[in-house]
Amino acid sequence: PSEDGPRSGAFLVIHPEHLKSLNLRFGLEWGDEALRLIASTIQSSVRKEDLVGRIGTSMFGVFLPGASEKDAKDIGERIKARVRDVYFAPKGTEDVLAVQVGGVIFEHELAFEDMFRSAEERLSAAQDRLEFSHLSS
Repeated sequence: PSEDGPRSGAFLVIHPEHLKSLNLRFGLEWGDEALRLIASTIQSSVRKEDLVGRIGTSMFGVFLPGASEKDAKDIGERIKARVRDVYFAPKGTEDVLAVQVGGVIFEHELAFEDMFRSAEERLSAAQDRLEFSHLSS
């Protein structure tokens, strides 16, 4: 966050499901296409003030400045639903894309590493649920 921007908000970590399987079944170019479609869907599912980025090979991060837990859950669920609705047919075979989402809600500015670690832990625990942890400093 900037000096003048919100100090509270949420951070989502989004991980595509079955990406390795897509790469093995259809080739790396189709895995890359799945990532492009997911990235585009995430970007179109967030608010204009939110920041979306790729973290590592196949993970995305979304910073939601000033977001409440309800805002973050709504955005996370919207991302999951819209990704499932994306038309994806590698080599003519229709397949469903899916993502897991974990997140952290924070009340004060935090180091990126702390936000990421906490959100990633929620991602691991999430399975089909959208889970958040709360960090206060």
